[in-house]
Amino acid sequence: METKRVAAVAVVVLLAGAVVAGAALAGVGPFGATTTPVQTSDDTEDPAPAAGANGSDDGTDTAGTSSAPSNAGPFDFAVTNVTSCGTTCRDVDVALTNTAEERATDVSVTVVITTGGDRIWRDTQQIGALAAGERTQRTAHVELSYFDAAKVKGNDGEITIHTTVDSSLGQYSFTQHRDVA
Repeated sequence: METKRVAAVAVVVLLAGAVVAGAALAGVGPFGATTTPVQTSDDTEDPAPAAGANGSDDGTDTAGTSSAPSNAGPFDFAVTNVTSCGTTCRDVDVALTNTAEERATDVSVTVVITTGGDRIWRDTQQIGALAAGERTQRTAHVELSYFDAAKVKGNDGEITIHTTVDSSLGQYSFTQHRDVA
């Protein structure tokens, strides 16, 4: 039962961020956590995640909740809805808004969730182009294996969510740490 709860919360938190992937998409800035966005160089081949911010989760059911937008450079992210799709599965609706005064092209969002240094989930969403002020919504299907849920539990419920938005406006990344125990 505890593994089920930890896995369910981990999945929700995950795309609480991003993914857009949801941010991916997911993730992002959800459930009252703060984030620290950082622009990285456009020509960086393997960008390091940005410096993180701390957040916590009380482990309560967050289905149907939404989060305040998190700003990463010229983009705002928001988790608009979380729906359970199984024991270790969540469908997370996220919104990505281009807050710049110019069109962004080749927009993609990658969300990576890790626990104890091990990657437990990854997704990249190709968004395409977003006009200035345009908002797009995506649903990320986040499902962890029981093995990965056990990793989260074995790491005292601590996960890290790395989100990167790539576009013609540059590359913007942030990292969020969460305790989902």
